[in-house]
Amino acid sequence: MRGGFDRARLPRLRSSEREDYTPVWIDEVRARTDGAVLCAVDGREIWIPLSNVEDADVTIPGVMQVRSWLARKENLPEHEGDDPLPNPSGPITMFVCRPKQDPGLGQVTTKAFGRGTLLRVEGDKSVVRFADGKVRTLASRYVENL
Repeated sequence: MRGGFDRARLPRLRSSEREDYTPVWIDEVRARTDGAVLCAVDGREIWIPLSNVEDADVTIPGVMQVRSWLARKENLPEHEGDDPLPNPSGPITMFVCRPKQDPGLGQVTTKAFGRGTLLRVEGDKSVVRFADGKVRTLASRYVENL
């Protein structure tokens, strides 16, 4: 035995068992090194060597394909059905949140700028947001309600 590792204790595998994988639900990936991931599985923590995982790019919860012999040895529950949180293999689309726009007081039109949304009335002036995104203050006599 060298460095705490006893090769004689490793299970002897048939060649067909070396390539079989079992789907296992991973609740959380808590840590990652170059050689293994610390996962929360079925209420317990377990280090899973990346050499025994089909897709070594594991960073999010979901279904992980683990070598069958390791799943049996560690008594990991087999996941049945589809992965509700599939690991993305392609590009990820990011969404940008925009500030909520004021729905305004109604739609108006002007001869100079066309249609817009009336935001507020300040005395004899109307504040209007037009389709180009610009907000303009106009004399109310030039603004017509639709």
